[in-house]
Amino acid sequence: PHLAGLTLEVDPNVSEDMAARYVRRLCSIYPGVSDLLVASTVVAHLFSLFEAAGVRPRLVMYLTGPSMTGKTTLARLIGQTYNRSAPDDPHLINLISTTAAVHNRVAALSDCVCILDDLFPGGTLAESRRREERLSEVIRTTGNGAPKEKMVGKQAISQVPRGVVFATAEYPLTTLSTVARVVT
Repeated sequence: PHLAGLTLEVDPNVSEDMAARYVRRLCSIYPGVSDLLVASTVVAHLFSLFEAAGVRPRLVMYLTGPSMTGKTTLARLIGQTYNRSAPDDPHLINLISTTAAVHNRVAALSDCVCILDDLFPGGTLAESRRREERLSEVIRTTGNGAPKEKMVGKQAISQVPRGVVFATAEYPLTTLSTVARVVT
């Protein structure tokens, strides 16, 4: 019912064959993450359609793999495709930051692709656990579309997450409630 009266404009200069070849080429750029590339492309192209239908678009994508395999590079490449109006460095959020700082950056980048980098098993067990808890909280908040309250002076500001969040990690998440909210 929310989509009634909405149309998707099609470029008459692009044939179905050309579009299919484009998607196949996109999927073969980086084997093993083709689903992620296709999902981010579809979400980006349908973002305005979701908003017009009254649905807050939000998506969390989780890139996992060994250190130095190009996870952050891939996330930045996709982010730069959609974040054309600003330099890419502000869109990279390090999980070493405090939980409040991470949430504030994600909220500030709500119309962009932001990258939560880098869940790795280094440092002390407590540090690793804090990074994982920070990432899990952002994933659950974004996945649920639940607003976070932030105090500015004496006024509470509600920050509703939306957009696309890429998370890079060297190991998979284990908490089922968090895993259920990501595209891996």
